[in-house]
Amino acid sequence: MTFADLYAYANGLPGPEISVRLLAAHVSAHHAEVGDVHFWPVDLDTAVSLGHILYENDRDSAYEPEYRVANIRFHRGLNRCWRRYVCCKELMHVFDDEDQRTNTRDKFLGLLNELETTPPPGLRTPMYESEFRAQWMAMMVLCPDSIREKYKADWEAKVITDYDVASALRIPEAAVRNLMGPIFDISKAVLLPGV
Repeated sequence: MTFADLYAYANGLPGPEISVRLLAAHVSAHHAEVGDVHFWPVDLDTAVSLGHILYENDRDSAYEPEYRVANIRFHRGLNRCWRRYVCCKELMHVFDDEDQRTNTRDKFLGLLNELETTPPPGLRTPMYESEFRAQWMAMMVLCPDSIREKYKADWEAKVITDYDVASALRIPEAAVRNLMGPIFDISKAVLLPGV
């Protein structure tokens, strides 16, 4: 399964609120490296992280092969819109390559340092690039073209506000300008060439 496959699935859902649990179930059913996805509300220092993904191996019985479980932990104090966005963004990390994963303490601390210092292009690690790629991927599956087109013209004409769109899609209001603006199409062309 690729991100393009998940996007096509999301684009076929009725909306306007795309279910993150349906996206996770689709990943579990079709992603070769992920056999299950679990969501866990936890207490996190929100100055450091709103959520993260941890992997573990599991098996249903001693006679079955192991499979990877993606455990998505999110700060329990997030409102519904932010919780959906954070969980979806972390889910997008199932498409990371090995060098993009923050699967050790040192790699995680290195990523936090990068996020605080914002290194210039050319000095950014694959993990750093993956964070921003995952944000855009999450926005794309939470508001695929089939849904985006229903709101875009009214948003551009200022008939509806950022809040109206965010409320309908159950996403953070802060994401709406990126979703409805021209950067969305540019990002989509990079992440989903030919779609």
